[in-house]
Amino acid sequence: MVNVSKKKISKEIKNYLHTQLIDLFIAHSTRKELSRTLFEVLSPSEQIMLAKRVGIIGLLVHKYSTYEIIHIFKVGMGTVLRLQKQLELGKLEHIEKIFKRKKARASLIGMIETALTLGITGSPQKHLRIKANLAIDSWKSGSK
Repeated sequence: MVNVSKKKISKEIKNYLHTQLIDLFIAHSTRKELSRTLFEVLSPSEQIMLAKRVGIIGLLVHKYSTYEIIHIFKVGMGTVLRLQKQLELGKLEHIEKIFKRKKARASLIGMIETALTLGITGSPQKHLRIKANLAIDSWKSGSK
């Protein structure tokens, strides 16, 4: 669980911190530099939380069911429904556009394949592996 202080900060300080955060991440010229900074700043639990959130959004964009997402990423219903509502309200519009691009889809499919290979075993989830493999085959063949 991520710990955030309940003490409120002023809007000016909040804006300043956001600017500093953005500047920190756009200051990199390579993926390796960005990755190193990201993993230095985030704790292991924050890294997992953020990766799962991104994965959930990607699967929602590509029309996976809530049930499938819960089993792939081992998250609660509330987490998936909250992100689904944000998507429906247009609050994740930029991220949604990114996930609809072919390169982002390839990355997402790789993440799904890894999650299924490492995280899900047993016959109840067999249909998820089949669905992911079909998505991978479709992507590799050049389909949308």
